[in-house]
Amino acid sequence: MRWFTAISCITLIVTSFGVYQMARFNEAAQALIYNKDMNMQTVKVSWTSSGKAVEVETTRKEGETATAFVARHKEAVDAMLVAYPKDS
Repeated sequence: MRWFTAISCITLIVTSFGVYQMARFNEAAQALIYNKDMNMQTVKVSWTSSGKAVEVETTRKEGETATAFVARHKEAVDAMLVAYPKDS
């Protein structure tokens, strides 16, 4: 009977620890997903120039306003269009 009680207590402790670790992992994963969704925004534009693919990708910086992000992306696209004009 003592062995059964000891094994039951050990099983309960190990299981409780496992549940605790899974809960902490879930919280960390949710925080990572939330931060990625909130802080990362990427815009990509592509076209062909002289038959070759051209692509401009801009990632929003942390704390950057939407207006500043759009303006910075537009500058990058305009600069690439000068160097690599779209095929007609």
